[in-house]
Amino acid sequence: MFPQETMIPNCQFNFPVGKYKVLAWNMVGTVVLREEFEYTSVDVDFSNKTFHRNLMFRDDYNFSMASMNYSGLVLASKALE
Repeated sequence: MFPQETMIPNCQFNFPVGKYKVLAWNMVGTVVLREEFEYTSVDVDFSNKTFHRNLMFRDDYNFSMASMNYSGLVLASKALE
């Protein structure tokens, strides 16, 4: 396992295939991008499993930023010019 490069908090743009990138990490849980050869998925892992089950869904919008709390999850991507 290789260390993740220094990042702007909650912001990642480029990463190699087969690696994980942390978009958000706090007391509520973690939001991680996982890139496979055919697709990229967003994995949401909650610290308190009785509050909410973990989520996993495809990243069809190339998310690069995330924020989460007990009220919700916000994901954002770069704008197209």
